[in-house]
Amino acid sequence: MSKEERRVPEVRFEGFYDDWKQRKLRELTQRVTRRNKNLESTLPLTISAQDGLVDQNVYFNKVVASRDVSNYYLVKYGDFAYNKSYSNGYPLGAIKRLEKYEKGVLSTLYIVFKPIDVNSDFLAKYYDTTYWYHEVYKNAAEGVRNHGLLNISPSDFFETKLSIPKNWEEQGKIGTFIQKIDNTIALHQEKLSKLQTLKKVALQALFPKKDEIVPKVRFTNFNEAWKQRKLSSLANIVGGGTPNTKAEEYWDGDIDWYSPVEIGKDIYVYESQRKITELGLRKSSAKILPSDRTILFTSRAGIGDMAILKNSGTTNQGFRSMIVNDDTDTYFLYSYGNKIKKYALKHASGSTFLEISGKELSKIELKVPSLTEQRKIGFLFEQIDNVITLHQIKIKKLQTLKKGFLQKMFI
Repeated sequence: MSKEERRVPEVRFEGFYDDWKQRKLRELTQRVTRRNKNLESTLPLTISAQDGLVDQNVYFNKVVASRDVSNYYLVKYGDFAYNKSYSNGYPLGAIKRLEKYEKGVLSTLYIVFKPIDVNSDFLAKYYDTTYWYHEVYKNAAEGVRNHGLLNISPSDFFETKLSIPKNWEEQGKIGTFIQKIDNTIALHQEKLSKLQTLKKVALQALFPKKDEIVPKVRFTNFNEAWKQRKLSSLANIVGGGTPNTKAEEYWDGDIDWYSPVEIGKDIYVYESQRKITELGLRKSSAKILPSDRTILFTSRAGIGDMAILKNSGTTNQGFRSMIVNDDTDTYFLYSYGNKIKKYALKHASGSTFLEISGKELSKIELKVPSLTEQRKIGFLFEQIDNVITLHQIKIKKLQTLKKGFLQKMFI
């Protein structure tokens, strides 16, 4: 008999062998319809697929709920709520447990319930899977959506079926195990947030403010005033080009050729998705850009995305790349990225699409110290960015790990 026929997950804790049982949600939980008549709480909640039940004021940065929340549901710690609205990556909405606050209020558009015959941690992690999608979709009414919400009534929602372990201990072990992964992810996210704040503070301290000629904080033995220079004196700004796409002899060579969609996610780029030949290079406006001294800068359709080129290559015409001069440190100039981007967005023009020209981009004025001081500042920010990237990679790996366990430990 196959595992599916036996109704067991692919991965289980040692010592548990029984088949899981299919139960209706109404058998495991109780709907909560208590109103906030006595104004026990004035904390308006919303359900985020990523962050769970959160303070609406913080999440939207404004109050969306009605001023009078006496008719809202009063949700207490440990209650679950179903947000039936679609969000990116969550086509059937999200079901989350209140974990951050003792109580709060929620619009009656949501379905609220509490577990009565199922381990709460198991249920919370079950709804992190996609195994409940099929049952909810099956029970939703024709037409599927009503005012952006999945058209499923509370009574139909509670008829959905879940597969759960008969043994409460197994339920608890699964819930606790996934929660530990969540805690580790949260720990890395907290560290990442602190590092990003540290970088922001460092950028403000190590670069002069407007109308100032020296930064607030400097490395020892640097006292000279910074000089204001145009970007054109710090780097040579170079455009790109596209060989005739119908000429096969221009393509699939060994010269990297970047398009804007490949830029913005990583600090460094090592290899492009498409490549051109020597003939394609000669027959187009594309130009060879040197490694380590070139900062790719997108000039249209997503203006201001940047990356440092680690192997020489070319770009299409959607770039105004910066090849730094001998007296400019690459990472120092890269650290000015936000300021350069803001300038480019402000001065971009065009009727069909916005674009910043190389001539216009070259006019931006930046305050710059000696090359030695630039290198120290550039090196510091490179180290900070490397640590930030390391945490981002760890978080991504942990999220992938969690996704794998969710698929294998539930059915």
